[in-house]
Amino acid sequence: LVLPSGHTPGNRQDWRAKPGEGLHFCVCLHTRCRRLVQQRLQEMKNTWMIRKAEEIQGYADRKEMKNFLDDPKG
Repeated sequence: LVLPSGHTPGNRQDWRAKPGEGLHFCVCLHTRCRRLVQQRLQEMKNTWMIRKAEEIQGYADRKEMKNFLDDPKG
């Protein structure tokens, strides 16, 4: 674990973090993780949407729109 100031828990020169430094680190970590999760979720949504569009296009090409309309997962 390295704090934003460059200190590590094993650093004996200044083992105390500055007030609020730990909180700032946690907020930065939370923000970064949240952004990465949101990006991954958006990728998953896009992939699902592309596959669903291809499935619908396949039904249309084969004139099987009834299959799409009967699909409860639609």
